[in-house]
Amino acid sequence: MSAPETCPQHPFGHQWDAGLRCSLCGTGRSAAEAVVSGLASARGWGEAAAERVAAAHRAEVLAEAKREVVGWLLKKADEYRATGTRQREADAVSTMASKIDGGAVRLFLDEAGKVTRKGEITQPADFFQPGRTYTYNADGFTAPELITLFRVEHVTRHPDRGHRRAIGWMKTGEPGAKWHGNFQDEDQLEGWTAIAGDSDAVQGEPAQPAELTIYRASHDTIPMGLYATAAAARAHCEAEERRSWPQNTGLTFDWIEDEEDGVAELTVLAGQNEESITGYVVTALTVASEYDAEADE
Repeated sequence: MSAPETCPQHPFGHQWDAGLRCSLCGTGRSAAEAVVSGLASARGWGEAAAERVAAAHRAEVLAEAKREVVGWLLKKADEYRATGTRQREADAVSTMASKIDGGAVRLFLDEAGKVTRKGEITQPADFFQPGRTYTYNADGFTAPELITLFRVEHVTRHPDRGHRRAIGWMKTGEPGAKWHGNFQDEDQLEGWTAIAGDSDAVQGEPAQPAELTIYRASHDTIPMGLYATAAAARAHCEAEERRSWPQNTGLTFDWIEDEEDGVAELTVLAGQNEESITGYVVTALTVASEYDAEADE
C-alpha cells in the first residue's frame, strides 16, 4: 500500500527527512517508495527510470533468495541420499526444490531466471540478450507460419524516452521465410522465449543456431507431438488428462521436473484425493541443424 500523497500537517507534502516516516504527520512509506523518490529527484533521472531500477534491484534480490533456498534444499537432498537409508526424504526434498524453482512460491515469480542443479541462474537477464534468438507463439499453435523468430543484434536505449530497445532480425518459422530488420521495446518482452543453445552473432544472412531445443509430449512412452516450447507441450498433456475425467471435476495439475535429464512428469490432484502420476511426460530434445561427422566416431 502506497503512502498518501498529501500531508494533513503540510500543504506541500510530507517531510520525509530521508527516512520512511513523515516527521509531521507520522505517515509511513515503504523502502521501495523511498528509493524511487530519491532516485527520481536526482538530476537526469525521473520517476519512470527510478521505478525501472528499483524493479531490477528487486528482481536481483529475489533471484539471490531463490538461488539460496533451492541450493540449500538440493544440498539437503544430497545429504539424505548419501546416507543410503533416507531415499524417501531425499526424493521429497528434491521435489520441493523443483517446485519452488518452477514457480510454486509466487514471490519468486518476479525474479528472472531459473536455478540449475549446480546453482547457476540459467536466464539472469530481464530483457532480450544480444546474439540470442527468441521465439514467439501467441496462440499456442505449432504451425511454422504462426511462430515468429527474433534474432537480437544489440540492445540500446531510446535517447528521449529512456526505455530499452532490442534491435535485430525477425521472420516467421515457415521454411524459406526471409529475415527482415525489426525491433522490440521492453514492454513487448512478454511471450518471447529464448532458444536454448543459441549464441551465434548475426552476420549478413542470420545463421540458424547450432542446436535447437524442442519439446516432446508423450504418454506411457507413446509420442503425442513435438512443440517449440515446453508450455505448449505441457498444455497438450494437461488437455488429454482433463478429457479422461468426468466433466466439471476439479483438477489441479503439477509438474515434477528433472532438469538434468530434461524431463517433466505430470501429476494430478482431483478433489480430496491424493496426488497421482498421470503417465504424461514432456521431454526436452536437442536437435542439431548440421551434421557432425565427428559425433559418429
